[in-house]
Amino acid sequence: MKHSKGSVHTDGCKGRLAQLEERLVCNQKAGGSNPPASTTSYWPRSLQVLLSENTSAWRLIFVEFHPNTRLYNLENNSTVVEMNDKLVIVLRDFQIEKTLQTAIDSGANIWVIGDVHGHFKTLESLIEQLSLNEREIVVLLGDLIDRGPTSADVVRFVRTTPNVYALRGNHEQMMIDGFDDALFFKESNEDARIWYHNGGKTTESSYMFLYGNDGSASEKALDDVKWMESLPTEIVLNDWRFVHAGYNQHHDVEGQPEEVHLWIRGLFFNSKHAIDPQRTILFGHTVTFRNLHNDDSKAGRIWSSDVLLEDGRPMAIGLDTCLYHSLPFPKVLAAYNIQTNEVIYQNKVLALDS
Repeated sequence: MKHSKGSVHTDGCKGRLAQLEERLVCNQKAGGSNPPASTTSYWPRSLQVLLSENTSAWRLIFVEFHPNTRLYNLENNSTVVEMNDKLVIVLRDFQIEKTLQTAIDSGANIWVIGDVHGHFKTLESLIEQLSLNEREIVVLLGDLIDRGPTSADVVRFVRTTPNVYALRGNHEQMMIDGFDDALFFKESNEDARIWYHNGGKTTESSYMFLYGNDGSASEKALDDVKWMESLPTEIVLNDWRFVHAGYNQHHDVEGQPEEVHLWIRGLFFNSKHAIDPQRTILFGHTVTFRNLHNDDSKAGRIWSSDVLLEDGRPMAIGLDTCLYHSLPFPKVLAAYNIQTNEVIYQNKVLALDS
């Protein structure tokens, strides 16, 4: 059966909405109370009921159908993607994007930082180097946690510091999928095992160290997991995109699933064409040395794509200069200023961050 933009087809919708109800994350800052009748006529009834209970997400722009794919685009720029009977949520935070674009237009510096991976003292030292004023903003590209010893401190800093924002990375997603508020790691669960063996054990230790092991650590971690679920997986500005991992070069850059934003590698950075012709994409996730740079002398330095936009800027810039490796290269955290193209580097701070 063929479907066109604006049509409605609800076969099997109720069964799959159970997945959506578990994963739907709303932009809590969006306003509104009741969806307009002119808009709700385009919704499957079961989706209307679900979204009416989440009033910050109800503003639907359109429903678009493709082979095996259905897109529900919301006015707050969340996108519910139903692909091959699987529901995936793509989340953007309109308010953050507005705040950042306003700051850019006013001339304020926006510093973008790669993967911190639980190295709070190094992040703290880098932030000190930036000498931020009250108008300047920091955006972290995800993977705040795991591997390093002070993940809980990093999360607390980001959540409590004004003008600091974060994307969700694949390691935040692993914590979301693998965390249990009673046991910390879900028992006999594959997601929990994957997280545990990819740095989750050090994250658990950091929560115990910071909050104690009388139940407070799990309580605080649960609250942080809920916060992580609310984080956007991309930020789109007039001239820039921020994302943790990247985009699939073979598909339109808009509306790609969260799994792509969080996990993709070669299909993104090996692209020979500009994935977004108007915007440079800042990303983390893939360590720049030996994956992006072909020259080991560039280890610890950011990477710029050879593919150029029409305005001469690179198609993409990789910022994961890597703090946790065991090779004989510098361990570095980088901050990139999108106003000036300045880069500031901070070598790993060993005190409490070894």
